[in-house]
Amino acid sequence: MTKLICDTNVFYDLGDGKLNASDFDATAEQMYYSPISVLEIAGKLSSATHEQRRAAAQAILNTRAVQLPDPESFLTDLFGFELIDMPFDFGQAVEAMAQSQNMGELTSGVYDVLDRVTRKLKPEVANSWRSQIEGTWVNDFLKIMKRDIQGFDRWYSTPLSRRTRPVPRLRGAPKREFVSKTSSENWQAGVVGSILIRATFKAKVNNPSTLDLDSLRMSMHATGKLACYCNVFTEYLKRLLTEGALPQPNDSGDLELFLYSIDDANIVVTAENKWTTLAQRAGFAHRVRKP
Repeated sequence: MTKLICDTNVFYDLGDGKLNASDFDATAEQMYYSPISVLEIAGKLSSATHEQRRAAAQAILNTRAVQLPDPESFLTDLFGFELIDMPFDFGQAVEAMAQSQNMGELTSGVYDVLDRVTRKLKPEVANSWRSQIEGTWVNDFLKIMKRDIQGFDRWYSTPLSRRTRPVPRLRGAPKREFVSKTSSENWQAGVVGSILIRATFKAKVNNPSTLDLDSLRMSMHATGKLACYCNVFTEYLKRLLTEGALPQPNDSGDLELFLYSIDDANIVVTAENKWTTLAQRAGFAHRVRKP
């Protein structure tokens, strides 16, 4: 069965009625949602946005979408390491948002008569996550752009209202040198190495240099499954450095979806043209689909 790894906007569109469950083949396709989607739906939740967020959560339940493990836990398992503890269950937060009638009920607790349990949500926790994780994501890429692109630091430091020219980018020889570097084995090894380090965050092994032979074999096996993510990540960075694009907070969660696309049966579903284009450039157009 094909696994559809759905972007958060898929569930927003299902909740708003822009998409219908019949648009997906329930007999041959299983929908999945990332914990990041739950945090995105819960983040910046307010009385004004409650109904839209509630409908998105209900869409997750209506489609019987399956929860994916968080990215670090997923990588830990993929690399064959033993998890320190089980991944957190975000399903309770989905249930709470879907069943709540208003913000007050959501934060004080929603009683489920059938399950005999009270579920509640703290939006400030999700807000803190979005602020920290997404902020770090943007800043990390901005540091690269300030380091590598001549004039970018000065341009970015100028108040937004006074930025009168396009975003500085690599051109000429620096651009050719960078693009050539991204095709090298050293580049690929560096990307995989950073992912391997992430895989140890929730593992009982905390130092990749101490891996035994069996673990190294598992790592090599995992590397092949991460080709889609590695290539799309590289194309994303090339877009920032050579096409005058800027990193956006939501890009972090969207790009992470490609971690789960470990073979041709795991398809990322997103309405954003950006990711379709980047996946095509990366050689994985068949791993992404528009809803």
